[in-house]
Amino acid sequence: MKKIISLFLLICILTAVLVPAAASAASTESYLDTTGTFWYRINDDDTAEIVGYQGDSRILSIPIAVDGHTVTVLGMNAFYKQWDPVTCDSMSVHNGFKL
Repeated sequence: MKKIISLFLLICILTAVLVPAAASAASTESYLDTTGTFWYRINDDDTAEIVGYQGDSRILSIPIAVDGHTVTVLGMNAFYKQWDPVTCDSMSVHNGFKL
């Protein structure tokens, strides 16, 4: 009986440690939107954070949503080494997201 209880406790402990780690690893995964322009992550509240830009347009518009997820955050390094802001003529954003 002690062995069964010990095995049960071991399974409970491993589950408590491994399941949250797997869930947090999934939230850091980046996706390319269907237009092939923006890389994004899905936040815990099912909104999107723009984490990268793949394009060369001089007029950039941050989308309201990507692949069904409302864009609420523009990531800190979203354009680092991916886009030269000096060559941008304009950038537009919608209300409701954070820089």
